[in-house]
Amino acid sequence: MCITDNLTGLIWTKNVALAGFVTWQQGLDFIQSLNSSNYLGHSDWRLPNLNELKSLLGADLRKEGFVNYDKFYNNLFWSSSTSANDTSRAWTTILGGTWAYSKMTDSGRVWPVRVGQSFVPTAPVITWAGPDDIAYKTALSATQLNATANVDGTFVYTPAIGTVLNAGTHTLSVTFTPSAIQSYTTATKTVTITVTKVTPTITWADPANFTYGTALSATQLDATADVAGTFVYAPATGTVLNAGIHTMTVTFTPTDTVNYNGQTTTVNLAVNKADQIIFFPAMGTKTVGDPSFDPGATANSSLSVAYGSSDSSVATVSGGLINIIGGGTAAITAYQAGNANYNPATPIQQALKVTGPPSRKPALTINTLADGTITDNAPINITGNVTGLKRKDTLTLSITNNGTTTSFAVAFTFPAGDFSEVVSLGEGNNVIEIIATNRYGTTMDRRTITLQTP
Repeated sequence: MCITDNLTGLIWTKNVALAGFVTWQQGLDFIQSLNSSNYLGHSDWRLPNLNELKSLLGADLRKEGFVNYDKFYNNLFWSSSTSANDTSRAWTTILGGTWAYSKMTDSGRVWPVRVGQSFVPTAPVITWAGPDDIAYKTALSATQLNATANVDGTFVYTPAIGTVLNAGTHTLSVTFTPSAIQSYTTATKTVTITVTKVTPTITWADPANFTYGTALSATQLDATADVAGTFVYAPATGTVLNAGIHTMTVTFTPTDTVNYNGQTTTVNLAVNKADQIIFFPAMGTKTVGDPSFDPGATANSSLSVAYGSSDSSVATVSGGLINIIGGGTAAITAYQAGNANYNPATPIQQALKVTGPPSRKPALTINTLADGTITDNAPINITGNVTGLKRKDTLTLSITNNGTTTSFAVAFTFPAGDFSEVVSLGEGNNVIEIIATNRYGTTMDRRTITLQTP
């Protein structure tokens, strides 16, 4: 009589020990005799291999109807599996649940088995969803290598757990070996995983403020990254920036472009205006009738220096030249109003002494923005005082901007000579001329004011 194991498809003799204690070879000979006699109508009986014997361990063989299980529970049973290290030994098992390899000359029992003709091992079902994307440098773990099967067994993954993959799309593979190898085939499954590039971290603090005229250097262009690579700055090293707030950019290209993204970041840099100093030599004594002259003041910024006269009856200023008007002494002030990159200079005065008769031309004193001033206010109020004019004499004002000149008469109090006039500046340079005329001549004050709106 036989009993079929529905899990493995193996057919076992109902009697667990048909023969007595025999050697391994005698066991093989006994199996041959069963086949020769067509035992129970079959001639394909054999000794079970070790895994086939193991498939029964732990089962309650008494409930399955096997005979002599209790009687021979602790006896050795021969398998057909020989020792790989010692050809004189074969594997044996005790039905209670242990196994060892014994000398082939030892004594053991024989439990014949055969495979049912209609049994076909089943392919196990592996369940393994495609893992979520991971970032480069994340080692593969059970989070990604988490396949399951509908039967017991072992999984072998390629690549293995702990592997760090480069950025890109990769194929992961698993080979599943079922515990019941007689009933189930080995199975494989693959999934894909995407490894994303990592964006490097750039460290670059806002540089300390510095003064106009200083070229950019590694002091300001000092970004670092947490991976190897190259930096390209804009503006570049050696650039001299104008005064003001500037946005500086660095583009980082990693050496490992396979696994890291490029990165761009910015910082702000404040460039302060530079100071300037006026150098103004002393002027010698002049005489009425001398030609107009350049007083010779310079600024270390190389910007042009403007002048003012304290007494227009002695000297006036026009086009950067000192015009001799009449005898007396005037204080000539040299000044530089600064620009987008330089602060205004501290004015310097030198005394101008002129010999000869005093002038009877009008004298002007102007209280407005200095020549060369840059302002962001379009309307300005020009105030001042004129002496030497009678009621019938004229005081005019003209303003030239972008090639267009506008002129008009300016009212003044008599006899005090005070006046006030509001004018509107145009964008860019505005040349303002105030001209006083009497029967003895004309006195003019000219200055250039620049309107620079934000």
